[in-house]
Amino acid sequence: MKKIALTSLLAVFAVSAASAATSPYVAAHVGYVAPTVTVYNNHANYGTFLNDDFAYDFSFAAGVKHDLGSAFALRGEVEYDLKTGLTYHIEGEEEGNHWAEDVWMRSHTLLFNGYIDMKTASALTPYVGAGLGYQWNHMNDGDKPHAFAWQVGAGVSYALCDHLSLDLGYRYLSSADKMSGEDGTKKFHTAYHQFRLGAAYAF
Repeated sequence: MKKIALTSLLAVFAVSAASAATSPYVAAHVGYVAPTVTVYNNHANYGTFLNDDFAYDFSFAAGVKHDLGSAFALRGEVEYDLKTGLTYHIEGEEEGNHWAEDVWMRSHTLLFNGYIDMKTASALTPYVGAGLGYQWNHMNDGDKPHAFAWQVGAGVSYALCDHLSLDLGYRYLSSADKMSGEDGTKKFHTAYHQFRLGAAYAF
């Protein structure tokens, strides 16, 4: 009986220790986006979208942070990202005729991200991360191309207190070369350079 009680007590302490090292958090980011998009459709016309201006980026994430000691911590999260203000001018050739049009697009991405935090002796914590997910887009011509997406990035966070931190970061977010949309499968590739300012709250 004593052995069972001791084992149970050790198990409780182990669970408590693991819980202490793991904490959930929520985060939000805003920023500017420098995008490029290339498209090749079924009518054999080619165009490169040139962004007229920077677009805006908003995101929200919920995740879990696990401390690995005094040097590193791991984070895993689910993130929804919205890019709006994407306006382009596109030109191409179709059946020997030159054409041009302005295009408006809003881009949505759902990502599963992982990060490595590198702890320092100060309130600053550099981090690197990567993620996989899915992107879907809404365009003013009614097309809604969608495809798998991935991201890599880095940044630094600053702890204001035990629960609240700010961070500044950069990431590269890209979609697959081929997307499915209203007109069928075609080459429609997006690439975004995202410069982001965010805040995170740990519970």
